[in-house]
Amino acid sequence: MSYREHAPYGPVVVCDCCSKVGAIGDRDWRQVRGNGVNDAVHLCRACQRRAVWCDVHQTYHLPEAFHRRPCAACGGLFTAQVAWNLDYCPSCRRERGIVVSAPALANGGGTGWRVWSWLFPWRLLQRRR
Repeated sequence: MSYREHAPYGPVVVCDCCSKVGAIGDRDWRQVRGNGVNDAVHLCRACQRRAVWCDVHQTYHLPEAFHRRPCAACGGLFTAQVAWNLDYCPSCRRERGIVVSAPALANGGGTGWRVWSWLFPWRLLQRRR
């Protein structure tokens, strides 16, 4: 389980996705299915909303995290973002003609443009005609 002894506080629970530490009796923490009978996974409130179950690793991952998995065709290991949900390695995808378009979660949900537009107000920098 995800319990750990923390020096000043005593026993605490640790989120298995983001490693956030919290109190054992906190209502925001939930035990969810694990990969064994006595192996529970603890997720904080933020990770409960975002975490994705991975059948390959039998655990939860954050969508923007990278994980290694075997290719469904050749069995070779490849690394990809969890949100992409890829089954084939890049060479097998090229052979099969599979085109992968990045999902919104893998790109940050489209928030990148808002951040850059706030940092660099392009419209104010354009010349007036």
